[in-house]
Amino acid sequence: MQNLIQETDVALVNLGLDSMVLAELVEMLKFKYAAEVPEQWIYFESTTIQQVQVAVRNGGVSEDEVKEGQILEVKTEQKNQLLETCPCFLMCCPGLV
Repeated sequence: MQNLIQETDVALVNLGLDSMVLAELVEMLKFKYAAEVPEQWIYFESTTIQQVQVAVRNGGVSEDEVKEGQILEVKTEQKNQLLETCPCFLMCCPGLV
């Protein structure tokens, strides 16, 4: 588990996560962190733990942002209200790591 935490810039699909785990991650982001992401986005080579953090901070990923290879950036105008109560920016949450 510690290796996964340290490798935040490696694509999720290259971390040895199978399709079932990635599908569960999509559902967890939606229901636990109020961040909807298109399922295909989670399989992109550009989707890393860092990008998942940005998606959570932004409140999800829109269909317009789902362009393979596109790197998400934090939007200052759109902020996930859930983060107001999360001092560690979700890196300590056992469900995410």
